[in-house]
Amino acid sequence: MLLLFFIEYMDQMIHDILELSKSEDERQIIELLDISLNEFVDEEMNNFEQIVKERGLTISIAGDMKLRSDRKQLKSLVDNLISNAVKYAAPESEIQIRPGDAVGAAKSIRMRNAGILTITNKLEEPLDKTADELVKPYVKGDNSRSDRSGSGVGLTIVENVARKLKYKVSYEISSEEFTIGVYFG
Repeated sequence: MLLLFFIEYMDQMIHDILELSKSEDERQIIELLDISLNEFVDEEMNNFEQIVKERGLTISIAGDMKLRSDRKQLKSLVDNLISNAVKYAAPESEIQIRPGDAVGAAKSIRMRNAGILTITNKLEEPLDKTADELVKPYVKGDNSRSDRSGSGVGLTIVENVARKLKYKVSYEISSEEFTIGVYFG
């Protein structure tokens, strides 16, 4: 059993490191396609059904936006955002995902101006890191949470991909909630 856990953990670490490497590669060609963000987010949520169920989480998706973006890059960005929210949400809580409507969750002017996607989750416990620290590779929100799977590169990947797509990312962290907004730069 322990060996299986170790193998799965190492497999995830390798995946995360490769994903980080791809996100840093500026030579990737961006292919813009028309995408319904609501449909896209809904499709990506399928990857997280099991952990959402295990943790007793409720997911609400409200709003929509049509945008031209690179499907592969957007998938990486959305997957890392959702993964972060699901891993660090308080059990039995709600995660709010708002495609195209950053107004509802944001107090920040930047997020209100032209929001693409906002995700808010209740925290199990307050974070002991700032947003600037969290976007550094291999940094997790709380070092005592070593039982959480993951490598601490998710938000670094989000930042790298957002930069490639010419988006900006904004964070709002309180003792109870974590909100991340992606908006046009």
